[in-house]
Amino acid sequence: MSLKITITGTPGSGKSVMAEKLCEEFNLNYYDLGKLMRKAAADRNLTLEELREVRKKDDSIDIGLDNEMKRIGEEETDFVFVGRVTFHFIPDSIKIFFKCDLEEGARRILGHHDESRKVEQFSDIQEAVTKLKERQKVDETFYKDLYGVDPFDESNYDLVIDTTELKVGQVYQKVKDFIKQNN
Repeated sequence: MSLKITITGTPGSGKSVMAEKLCEEFNLNYYDLGKLMRKAAADRNLTLEELREVRKKDDSIDIGLDNEMKRIGEEETDFVFVGRVTFHFIPDSIKIFFKCDLEEGARRILGHHDESRKVEQFSDIQEAVTKLKERQKVDETFYKDLYGVDPFDESNYDLVIDTTELKVGQVYQKVKDFIKQNN
């Protein structure tokens, strides 16, 4: 039995936390497009913001990462892949979308203790909300223009969970139940 899961969602909604728990529970490989993007930025001595600007003019970075995503989807059988358009490139996956209120997402991001998970540095909640809203809009436009898909359109997914008011264990139980019913 193969288990391919793709996860995306709004900033701070719990994508990485849930992916890690699922990998542990089901003994799956873990891939994260965000980490691959951060590595691509570091390899070029750029910040993530600078890389975003480069990507607006040069889609070769995205195409390379997307080809790697497709390869994994075609060649591997047991994994969780977190990323904006993973659902599009791995269509035979269980596609999950997590959403949460932007202010709650900003709080969660500001509270990360793992420095590698802090994508941007924010001075306060308001700045974080503003920047996250901008980032979400940029991502939405970018992927619509590049691939004709909206990663924030909930109709693209098999399971949508609003994590705003839920504890990690509650979200995990919903996901686990869904996987067991649909795999």
